[in-house]
Amino acid sequence: MLSSKILTVFALATLAAADDYTTDDYDQGSTYTDEGSSYTDEGTSYGSGSFDYSALPAYTYTFDPEYSAGVSGTINVQYGGPFSTFAVISADLDFGDVDQSEIMAFDGNCTEEVTEYKWHIHVKWPHDYNSESFEQCGLAITGNHYDPLKACGPNSEFVGTEECLLKKPEYNCNPDEYARDPLVCEKGDLAGKFGDFKLDDSKKVSEEYFDLNYPLPEENTPEWNMILHAVCGKVTPRIACAVGKQTSGWSSLSGSYYK
Repeated sequence: MLSSKILTVFALATLAAADDYTTDDYDQGSTYTDEGSSYTDEGTSYGSGSFDYSALPAYTYTFDPEYSAGVSGTINVQYGGPFSTFAVISADLDFGDVDQSEIMAFDGNCTEEVTEYKWHIHVKWPHDYNSESFEQCGLAITGNHYDPLKACGPNSEFVGTEECLLKKPEYNCNPDEYARDPLVCEKGDLAGKFGDFKLDDSKKVSEEYFDLNYPLPEENTPEWNMILHAVCGKVTPRIACAVGKQTSGWSSLSGSYYK
């Protein structure tokens, strides 16, 4: 069962979406909708009808330290509804077992201990294991950022295409700009939307983000993966990656609910 805090946020997100966002602002597939859902917080009901919250769509990216360069933990995406672009993104990661000398050997630009990581949704996954590291997270293997609306950042899946080459102004995705206009960011550029992961004194990351414009549940594919990039000055080598798995919600493939 979702916490009352998150359920309240779901309700507020619905109201915000109704007030602030219209189909004129976004291309089809990026507008927040959640028809027929009900949001409850300590006896207060929002919306109409009833809904089993345990069946809300969720996807989890699990990092196994044996394969992901010592990174352990999860990034979980919990949707507000089966047709919703609102999602709560929870990151619970431990970098304590990451060998800094391996990072330095992998990329000579990483001359100091890494304390920040960028994170993005990438579009390819040919591996048998659910997480990998270093070369196995490379461009040719895991692809670039998910970018269906062609915001066209330097690491967009459409980089180099005519449409991206002609794109003006240049890509400028950061939390402030994203709050003003979600279309400035690639859908998969989570570091751009919310900022880098910053390790605490225990070399852990425990953060929660609320995104009104996350890709729809139906946009998820079995090849989507989350990549963690070490921040080494202006260079950001790929250190660890994990594929997403649906952990709750309706599966159109199996015709059943995940719970």
